[in-house]
Amino acid sequence: MAKMEKMVYPNPKFWKAKDNMNWKKQGENAAEFLGIAWKLLKATDWKKFGADRVNDCKADFERVKGEYADFMALDNNEKWDRVVNGERSLGRLYRKGAMATVRREWRGVKDTAYDFYEWGKLWVMLLGTFSKDLIPALNGALWYRWMISYFCCHGFMDSACAAPTCA
Repeated sequence: MAKMEKMVYPNPKFWKAKDNMNWKKQGENAAEFLGIAWKLLKATDWKKFGADRVNDCKADFERVKGEYADFMALDNNEKWDRVVNGERSLGRLYRKGAMATVRREWRGVKDTAYDFYEWGKLWVMLLGTFSKDLIPALNGALWYRWMISYFCCHGFMDSACAAPTCA
């Protein structure tokens, strides 16, 4: 009886991209990308960028200081309610002139526990799907360049379900 050869994972047979790589074209692509990045870096007003970051830090410090003072001014029952049920001062989540929120609001222990429960269910589903054929899935991640994006779908689902319309 012939001795069975030990399988190597990840399986080198799946590394097809290395067989026919056009390194000259890859170099041209990299040069084009670096050229675009260099133009963007040169066009950036770095003084304004730095001043904006300093102003953001100052605004964040003032917001946190105010929220701490507001929280400490509450009596014990109101503090407990804030921790368990979340905050109601949603106007502080937005910075004037900013495109996005300053931070996510605290929705309370109950809602956070439910979000974590749903996040866990999603991970169980994803891992259950891939664990049926784990080695082919891992080999696919190395061979098929878009496969890795499927491993990031939990982040998309979490972000999508954090939106107010996904309650």
